[in-house]
Amino acid sequence: MKLLYYLAAIGGPHLEEKLKVLTRNLLYINQTLRQNFSIAVNCYSHAEEIAEFVRRFPFLDAIYFHHRPKSVLAELWLTNPYMERISGYDTVLFVLDDVSISKLNIPKLVGLCRRHDLDMISPAVIGATHAYMQNRDSRELALTNNLEVYCMVMTPAVFKRYLSINTFENKWTWGVDLLFGHLGIKTGIYYGMNVFHLFPGSGGKGDEANELMLRFLAQHGFRSAAHASARYPPIKALMVTD
Repeated sequence: MKLLYYLAAIGGPHLEEKLKVLTRNLLYINQTLRQNFSIAVNCYSHAEEIAEFVRRFPFLDAIYFHHRPKSVLAELWLTNPYMERISGYDTVLFVLDDVSISKLNIPKLVGLCRRHDLDMISPAVIGATHAYMQNRDSRELALTNNLEVYCMVMTPAVFKRYLSINTFENKWTWGVDLLFGHLGIKTGIYYGMNVFHLFPGSGGKGDEANELMLRFLAQHGFRSAAHASARYPPIKALMVTD
């Protein structure tokens, strides 16, 4: 498997803790996959410190470092000059900078996507905003309309489609997670694996992000997040898988 670890955004605050999380995540993947892989880093502050830090890992085949000062999620992704390089990988692991891997088997998640015809899949996320993302029976796989964006496995083609939904205007990306079912993107959550979201509440300036989300959802025909969720409930079906 040719894997790209896509670090969605990194910088302050909590930079020391985030670099510890990144270290644990990279070592975990290297030790469980027993292979080298590459990383794309989207950085909005402390660029020299972070770039130097990432270079210390000898098992990273390539480092694609994108620095755009004082930017947030969609602003970083949509200006990243390395996007064409992503097509050269088999699998993209998308991870927020405050998400710590606890139990993750990437080849198994890829296999579940293929077996159940999913476009993207997430482990359970302890500390997610919504309960449907958190722990259930570890044998269960949820087929979903919604998927909170913390840690996702997908192909490069699906990742590019995900990025295409995002806009500069909705820079905090709130509301995108509500549109997967509406847009025909097949998503799932496997509760047999999990990650931890360490800094809940740090994913945007609440009032601004909410206002931008409402404008974004209106462009897709929804009056509010509640309206979108009523039309497309988060979980479509639950099944037991091995």
